[in-house]
Formats: sequence, structure tokens, C-alpha cells
Amino acid sequence: LGSNEFDLKEKFKKQGRVGQNLTEYIIGSQMSRVLTEHYFDESGWSLLLGSREDGGWVKAHFFADGHLRVIRFVAPQYRERRRGGRSSEEC
Repeated sequence: LGSNEFDLKEKFKKQGRVGQNLTEYIIGSQMSRVLTEHYFDESGWSLLLGSREDGGWVKAHFFADGHLRVIRFVAPQYRERRRGGRSSEEC
């Protein structure tokens, strides 16, 4: 929480993880819906590394009705205390 793009990359690297991209987020959220009846981030946002064509990050969340909102113009230095990034295991 409260990390910018650079902080998240370093944090995930130390953990042996990589930032979750938008495709992983959508698939994971659909799986969450089947298993728990809730999508990821129905009441918040996640920051997803490497999800833009230029490799930058985006903000994303699902509404309870299944609609996805993605904000792609997020500056690398952007930081918000209550938001965190999602990660995946490094392959």
C-alpha cells in the first residue's frame, strides 16, 4: 500500500514475484466470481504493472455487476496510501 510503480517493482522483485498484468487480473477476477460470488476489488482499486503497451501500469477494479473499469493514464510516480498492486509468481 502507498507504493509507486518503482516501489512495487522492487518489492515484487525481492519477493520473487512479478506484477500481475490486466489479462491475469481479468481471469483471476472471473475465477474469484465463480468461487466466492465476488469480483476482485469491488470496493477498491488495484495497480497493475506492465499492463499498457509502453509497459506502464494501470488502475483497475470490477463493479459488482461485472463491469470492469481501467484507468490507463497513471504516472509512474503516482502513489495512493490505500491502494496496492497485485502480483503473480514469476515463471
